[in-house]
Amino acid sequence: MNGRVARLCAWSGIGMVVFWMVGFWFFAGFVPPPSPAATAQEITRLYLAHPNSIRFGLLLTMVGSALLAPYCALISVQLRRVEGERALLANTQLILGATLILEFIFPVMALEAALFRPDRPEAAIQTVSDIVWITFVGTVSTAVLQLIVIGIGMLQDQRTEPIFPRWGGYLNIWIGLIFACGGLCVFFKTGPFAWNGIFAFWVPLSVFGIWIASMTYLLLKAVAGDEAAGPPGGALDTREQVELLTVQLGDLRRQLGLDTPAPAE
Repeated sequence: MNGRVARLCAWSGIGMVVFWMVGFWFFAGFVPPPSPAATAQEITRLYLAHPNSIRFGLLLTMVGSALLAPYCALISVQLRRVEGERALLANTQLILGATLILEFIFPVMALEAALFRPDRPEAAIQTVSDIVWITFVGTVSTAVLQLIVIGIGMLQDQRTEPIFPRWGGYLNIWIGLIFACGGLCVFFKTGPFAWNGIFAFWVPLSVFGIWIASMTYLLLKAVAGDEAAGPPGGALDTREQVELLTVQLGDLRRQLGLDTPAPAE
């Protein structure tokens, strides 16, 4: 594994957070989200007050979401070191991570579509807004399962010096369970479980930041340990492999009689 590429993948999680903070928070102004109790007129007025800023911010958000791909890929690579060849949990994590990216991008682009024609009826814009925020905050199943899978994978490592410390496994499981609170937003328009409430939005947002910071640290540490260990299983470097292959080819030629010396004159 190329250590430089692996470290870039580890830092891509922080890059995703930066893009989201600048795009989703600063330009779009969606932290906190609009109230689910707002009327269609209030929602439309909010979105059309600065549509170009929202459009640009959502584009940055979309770009940032894609950075989760190399991040999740590196998590799977490190989990495979724990599981071995048949890495069921690593593959499951990778699929769930890819799904999570789409769960971020689709709502973002749906809101872009709502702003594309500002002359839509206010009720139509409100409907799109409801779909966007319920999808964004309430679709929790993939993220919950992804973090639980990561946690279980970490806790399976029984070696003396594990790739990930055990606290990383417990942290992933607990944060995954906290994310589940967002799913309750489909029942509430006000209160702590509404999509802009403390338990559905603010707490998951805070622990997501903790997760990114913690996993980035753990991934960088795992990559450093992988580099220090050298090639797995005492594998030969490229030069040694070429030399060994040359010797083997020479033995094969002699066995086939291809290197029989010419008769003396």
